[in-house]
Amino acid sequence: MGADQQADQRADDRADDRADRQAGRQAGSGGTDALFVREGTAYVATHLTQGPWNPAHQHGGPVSALLAHLVGRVPTLVPMRCGRLTVDLMRAVPVARLEGVTRVVREGKRVQVVEAALLHDGTEVARACALRIRVADSADALDHPRRPDESPPPPPTGTDESVLARAGLPVPGFLRALDMHRVTGGLGLGAPACTWFRLHVPVVAGEPATPFERLAAMADFTSGTANFLPVDRWSSINADVSLYVLREPVGEWIAVDAVAHVAGDGIGHSEARLYDAIGLVGTGATAQVVDEVASPFARAARLAGELG
Repeated sequence: MGADQQADQRADDRADDRADRQAGRQAGSGGTDALFVREGTAYVATHLTQGPWNPAHQHGGPVSALLAHLVGRVPTLVPMRCGRLTVDLMRAVPVARLEGVTRVVREGKRVQVVEAALLHDGTEVARACALRIRVADSADALDHPRRPDESPPPPPTGTDESVLARAGLPVPGFLRALDMHRVTGGLGLGAPACTWFRLHVPVVAGEPATPFERLAAMADFTSGTANFLPVDRWSSINADVSLYVLREPVGEWIAVDAVAHVAGDGIGHSEARLYDAIGLVGTGATAQVVDEVASPFARAARLAGELG
């Protein structure tokens, strides 16, 4: 790139920066240290739900967390917990007021199936299907000699600054609601790629985040953690996330140890093992739309000198 092109690129970057900041001021409910504020049966998204593509649109993590919250409010006939949560991100979810609705598809004392949906102005923007399973005693499995290794990655020793912050660019709201610590990998470097995440705000204002809600929020990072295509040319957006819960996490930190795959027809798939400080808590899987369009992190990587 020549000097004139570099100057033009820097000017474009500054213009984009101003536009991002303006959009960020206009979106969501600022000043609230939670992802959502409950208003009757509705949930108003705050600025801390913003994603990297458009500050008026939410990151997938808060959407998944809110759907998990809705599922968790549905009563069961006997003690149960979620064994699987599948979230479909059908369209961009605005940083705005959302209506949450739930429906029990199958009631029972061994399994229960619950559907949850988020609507904006009457239009469904995301939905989830949860499979909940009765809890019982299976403690013999914990000490069985043929139990597979479920050891966690090395624990977090601090927090890492986002590449956007290192580049002096605005950081999307949801990334400001997290602490992160990278164990392996990097932007566009592929697998092995493992990062610890900690949500340090409630999902809903005034209510402590449950372990299931926090796990659902972090499962969205199954997509993106291990992308290997150059970020200045390619992007990959997950259209769903399926979370299989072995057990609910203990503590605040959750590690996402991911690998990404891309076929030759614009479709990708990522999978991840999810850990707390004790060991494996579940797995995540996503289907991705792969486009030959620069990632929203490309500009930050270039300014921070991390573009491969």
